[in-house]
Parts: sequence; structure tokens; C-alpha cells
Amino acid sequence: MCIRDRYMGFQMKKEARPVNKAVLEKKNRIAKILMDKGLKIHEAHVAEKRVEICRADDLIEKLEKCSKQILAVLGEGQQEDKKVSVMSIGQRLVKEGVLTKLVRASESDQQKWPKKLLPSQSQNFEEKGFFTWGFRRASKSNTYLLLLVVGLILGFILFPVWPLKLKIGVWYLSVAMLLIVFGMIIFRYLLFSVLWIFSCDCWLFPHLFDDDKGIVDSFIPPLTCSVRYGDKFALKFARFMCLGLLIYLSYSIYKEPRMITSFSDASFRGVSDILEWGQLKLEGNTTAPQVPEKRSLKDIEEDLANNSSNTTHDAPPSAPESEEDDKVQPSPKQQRDLSLIHISEPTRRYAISYAVFCLKKKK
Repeated sequence: MCIRDRYMGFQMKKEARPVNKAVLEKKNRIAKILMDKGLKIHEAHVAEKRVEICRADDLIEKLEKCSKQILAVLGEGQQEDKKVSVMSIGQRLVKEGVLTKLVRASESDQQKWPKKLLPSQSQNFEEKGFFTWGFRRASKSNTYLLLLVVGLILGFILFPVWPLKLKIGVWYLSVAMLLIVFGMIIFRYLLFSVLWIFSCDCWLFPHLFDDDKGIVDSFIPPLTCSVRYGDKFALKFARFMCLGLLIYLSYSIYKEPRMITSFSDASFRGVSDILEWGQLKLEGNTTAPQVPEKRSLKDIEEDLANNSSNTTHDAPPSAPESEEDDKVQPSPKQQRDLSLIHISEPTRRYAISYAVFCLKKKK
């Protein structure tokens, strides 16, 4: 492994040198000829560089179809033996640096088109393996992708001048996407944990966090399952304990179904608070609900005393309809004997909030 790492460092330094323009032009012409003949190419990472690769068997097939054109680019005439000429053409392309032979970065990676490759130590043209011309040609898809990225960057830069409804829509969409991602992550771990108890390793989207996979390849395959055999006693005991915990949790939910409703209600309230907070931030202070200013306890006590005195002078209390009402309802004098000793902060700075008042009877 150390030898390969040293060789990789040598290759990276070698590729950092300036490329000969004649060789680069030759690469472009040969790549165009092979692509016109239908050569299948894919992209892969080679020495931390994204390049185009092709399979050796497909390359030999296309070289047989366009051997005359390739030899014309190389400045040679076609040889008589077709098979020998194809192999000699390939060896000449490798020798002149037009093609580079690649090997898989990991022996466990047996995909038809691996995502990570390394330059081979033996640079010979063979009938098996992968080859690259060391660069990625410009294409219309890359141009459109670049324009899309530039448009997105400009759009985010101009976010302050967006219409308010569009800002709120983007905020709601962002929160929804975030909830979907977190929900999928939690669900895949729960699914793995439950089936792991029964000696089954089941992963939903197993390549979801694989850095070597693309966006589409991260969701392929959607599900993988494998059964484990011959586990040790400690692992079997851990599964047994987890099974008991799962049974206890299921029984608790069966006895107290309100646990699920309470959890769902709390989740919905949390999401609604997040959405409302973001909407208020986007709308600004002009449309935000007015939050009452902080006041001292002395001012609040004076307001309560004034209100109670106004009610006694302006509107005298009516006679109670029954003796029970007379016992329950306090008199205005009793109301004036109460004093405020504490008031809590509002629970949240929205239109609907709650606070706690503590009153005590005056001596």
C-alpha cells in the first residue's frame, strides 16, 4: 500500500507538469474519432481529478473500426495484420501518453464502471482494464450545468429583493426538504435496528452517505438485506436484550396510546413554530405582532388598583342571584386587597403567548 501511495504521489506530480500542445491536440482528435464511432465513456476520479474513462474491450472494438483514421493522426500507414495493428496502435497510444491504463482503487469494488481508479504501474495496452486520455472534454451538459450554477448563485445574491410570497415559499420548501431528509435518516436507522434484532442487516439506500457515489447512484440500490450467521454469544445476548426492550416499548405504547398523540402534537407544534418564526423574520418588524413592553411590578399594581376602583365607582356590583354565588364571588374590597408579587416572561414572542401572575393577600 505504501508503494502505491508513493506511485500516486509521483503520478500527481507528473500530471501537474505542463502538457505538450501537440500531444493534447492529438488526444482531442483521437477522442473525437472514437466518440464518433460510439465509444462508451463514463466519468471517474483518478488521483483526485475527474476524467473520462472507457473499457478496454470496447476501446479495441472501436479501434478496429477507425484504425485508418487513428493511424493518420499518428502519422503512420495501416499495417496488414488487423489484430496486430489494433494492439500496436493501442500500445503506441499508451507510449505517446495519449492513453493511460487504469486499475481499480479497491479490489472489493467490482462494479462495471467504478467511480475511483488509480494509474496502473505497468503502462501496457491490454484487452482488459480501463483507459483514459486524462481530461474531461467540454460538453453541452457541462455548459448547461455551469449556467444553472451561476443562475442559482445570482438568485441567492438577489434574495433580499425577491417578492415576499416567493421568499416565504422558499422558506416553507426548505423546511419541508429538511424534514424529509431527517425523516428518511431516522426511518432507515429504525428499520435497521428492528431487523438487526432478528439477525438481518437491512439498509434502506445503503449508499446514501457514500462520498464516491453521485446523486443518482446514492439511491441505487434502494434496499439491501443480508442474514447473519454464526454470531458470538455477546452479540446474541445484545440482540436478546434489545428484543426485550422492543417488547416493553410496544406494551407501553399499547397501554398508553396518548404517548403517540402527545409526541405527534409536540412535533407539529414545533414545526409550526419554526415556520412561523421564519415567516416573521422574512416579513420584518412592520408586520410582526407588537410585543408588550416590560413594566415594573409597581406599575402593574397601580393599574390593577385603578381598574378595581373604577369598577366600584362606575358600575356597582349587582346583587347575587343565590347564596352560592355570593359565597363564590369575591367582593371589590377583597379584590383590592390582592397585590401582585411576580409576573413571568411571555412564553414566546408571537401573537399568542402566555404568562403567569402571582398574587397575594395584603395584610
